[in-house]
Parts: sequence; C-alpha cells; structure tokens
Amino acid sequence: MGEDISKVVSAFPRVSLDTNTCIYFLQRKDPWFEPSATLFARARQARLALEICSIVQMELLVRPLARGDLDEEQRVIDLTERTAGVGTTLMDRDVIFAAGRVRALTRLRAPDALVVGSAAVSSSNAIVGNDKGFEILNKFAGVRLTGAGRQPMMMPRYIHLDDYIDRPRTRRRSRKTNG
Repeated sequence: MGEDISKVVSAFPRVSLDTNTCIYFLQRKDPWFEPSATLFARARQARLALEICSIVQMELLVRPLARGDLDEEQRVIDLTERTAGVGTTLMDRDVIFAAGRVRALTRLRAPDALVVGSAAVSSSNAIVGNDKGFEILNKFAGVRLTGAGRQPMMMPRYIHLDDYIDRPRTRRRSRKTNG
C-alpha cells in the first residue's frame, strides 16, 4: 500500500472518476469503499472537484435499470447530479475529438478513451480508477490534446485505486505441467 489517497489527490484541484470507483462507493464494496468515500467527502467539503463522464453515469445506471431498482437508480442520480463538488460532463465534440486523440495515442478501448477525453475537456488533473489498462496514461501525462476548436488541454495522469488499499496478500498456487 502506498500513501493515503487523500494526500495524493490533494495535489490536484480536479479529479475524474472511472466507473469502478463510483461502484465501490455506491455499493460500499470493501476494501475500496473507504478510499472512494474519501474522494466524495473531499468533494462535499469543497476540497476537491470531482468530474464524472456521462458514459460513467450511463454505466452506473445499467444495473438498477436492469433490475427495476428505483432506489438504486435514484442513488446514482443523486451521486452524479446532486452531490456537492461532483459534476457530470456531457459528451460533446470536444470530448469526442479528445477521446479520438487519446485512443490514437494509447489504444484504450473507446469507452475508456471517452472517460479520458471527458477528463481532459473538464481540466481534470487525474483520473482515479481500478483498471490497470489506464496506467498507460502516465506515459502520456501532460501531453497536449486538442478538441474541436477548443484551446489545447492536457492528458490527465492516472491514479490506480488498488495502490491505496490494504489487502491481504494471497498466495497463488503453482500450476503443474506435464512434461
């Protein structure tokens, strides 16, 4: 485990969240709930601005809509639209152009590139998530991205949530092979 996530994000005025960070918070999933809750608490205290891409909001709505769970659907809407310090960024031409550049540089899947493009357009300094594929962003952190007729923006860095949790180490069993 590295340093406390609140110390890491304190260096940034604005951070974007990937879907899994929001799921951990909404579903109170251990061991990731505490670090994700810390981010939302900092946002409510006006110590950090959080950005959520509209594709993340859509992904968060899939489970409650599939289950017909109106309470969970409302929790998603409250989190993404009514929580102090949290804003949801709509997809527009700037996000699409930035995401295209991100995808060209990193080969991230299209939904992930949209999350990164949205983060760049909203001037987020970093993205917090739990997808190792996003770690390629740190190779390009600070690279200028262009939107559709917009001033250049910077590629955000990536903060991997697993680096900020206590997890018991597991031993992997060795695989025996014949021959």
